[in-house]
Amino acid sequence: MRKSALPLTIFFCVGSLALFAQEIPAPSESPAATVVETPAPTPSAPPTHAVAKPDAVKLYRSQHYEEAVKVCLAEIKQTPGNRDSYVVLSWSLIALGRFDEAFDYARQGIERTGADSRLIANVEEALSKHYTALFAAGNYNEALTRIKRLVVYLPNSDKVPSAYALMGEIYLRKGYYVYADIAFSVALNANPNIFEWWVGAGTAREKDGDYKSALSAFTEALKLNPDSQEALRGRDRVRQQLTP
Repeated sequence: MRKSALPLTIFFCVGSLALFAQEIPAPSESPAATVVETPAPTPSAPPTHAVAKPDAVKLYRSQHYEEAVKVCLAEIKQTPGNRDSYVVLSWSLIALGRFDEAFDYARQGIERTGADSRLIANVEEALSKHYTALFAAGNYNEALTRIKRLVVYLPNSDKVPSAYALMGEIYLRKGYYVYADIAFSVALNANPNIFEWWVGAGTAREKDGDYKSALSAFTEALKLNPDSQEALRGRDRVRQQLTP
């Protein structure tokens, strides 16, 4: 029997340094009639505002990620429209493994400063790294939440097909076979050349009792990998089910 589940509904959806170099005027030459040489004036100390501010990019490149985060947050507080601050901030948060924060600030940067390829890439990276880690840890529901954020917020991302395939694998493991089949089918519609996705679709269909569609999926898998024992066994199982 098909296991019921909530509908698959998706709700969602980086400063420049300014060094103020003070020019010290050259000492005035003494008048020609003067015999005593006048010493050159001592240069004054540079004004306090000439002290260089912390450079978030340099901090990030030197792997001082926490310091980079603090600098970027201070920059954003002072200048909310500073796009580069959002870029470096989300880079640093991703490096720290703080993926949800990275996603939130990258998205905030897009909303406040406009679409930027670096911010979009940071949204994509934060979400994909997070759901991959969550899946590996067995936190399937949390992984699903981040997958759905990706496909809603970045529907044209190159990562969307593999995200749907991972969604299908999660639903398969959770026993929601119809939803698993739908997710694998969306992934395969975008890229039909992934052997593992056909096996996933075939397995979901077989477990749901749709043996004819399962046979079709396992057959497609074998076209890509004729030596796959998993696909061969799957094909043979569903053939037996279809034999009167």
